[in-house]
Amino acid sequence: MYLPLLGGDWDAVVDRTRTAEGAGFDVLWVGDHLDYPPGTPSLEAWTVLAAVAPMTTATLAIVTAAVSFRPAAVFAKMATTLQHVSGGRFRCVLGAGVDEAEHRTFGVPFGTPRERVDRLADYAAVCQRLWASDDPIEHDGPAALLQGAVNRPGPPSPIELGFGGGGRRIIRLAATVGDELCIGLREDIEEPALRLRDEIAVSGRSPRCSALVPFIHDAHDHWLAGHPRDLNVAPAHIAEQMRRYRAAGVQTLYLVPAGSTAAEVAASRIDEIRRVAADTTA
Repeated sequence: MYLPLLGGDWDAVVDRTRTAEGAGFDVLWVGDHLDYPPGTPSLEAWTVLAAVAPMTTATLAIVTAAVSFRPAAVFAKMATTLQHVSGGRFRCVLGAGVDEAEHRTFGVPFGTPRERVDRLADYAAVCQRLWASDDPIEHDGPAALLQGAVNRPGPPSPIELGFGGGGRRIIRLAATVGDELCIGLREDIEEPALRLRDEIAVSGRSPRCSALVPFIHDAHDHWLAGHPRDLNVAPAHIAEQMRRYRAAGVQTLYLVPAGSTAAEVAASRIDEIRRVAADTTA
């Protein structure tokens, strides 16, 4: 279940956390933006996850964390700390950054698509090196120049690191060094999911395939209205969607409520959705 950072209303985040906890959602997740859409009040992702950690037993996730917003070694330390705070319930999905205007507004370098993915790959390498050892790290790459950087204390348990997107290089990263590929709100999931399966066949690894899934209620003017992957539909349609996800190899769904009451409606229907999903995948 998505936590509503947009709007800048901490009470709404607390309410959503309690609703999701009561309904038994497995994961509470946040996006990572500074000003997107432009001019929209928003709370900061990492601070929110640390604050809600004591309120829930769910896994906490950031989907996706923009690698341009924070230095790689600082990010590694933040993730380590959140893994301690949450008792080992944190996972993160990295992204290369998507909105040039947002970066420009906050004085953050954006770069070309190639530069952004180069930085993403190097960023992941820095994090994984720092999480794996408490020895000083030397590193010189697109994401960081480290001269004896250390990460002490290290994470109390391994931190799952995924990648968000659908481009070939990002899919290859997920298959070769990641724990997850998260497919965004694009209408087609089959193409990137199939590419991931092809890459996995070569790498011999088994990262999870996940997807963002809209749940639209009372949001006729919302930009997600009419999305073909909406889960606020009749059970037969949910079953059809679940067969599609299963056939594509998608294992995890991150719910995106759209509409003022969508989260509450989703919470009231989660058992039904799980039951249909189980019947479909049995």
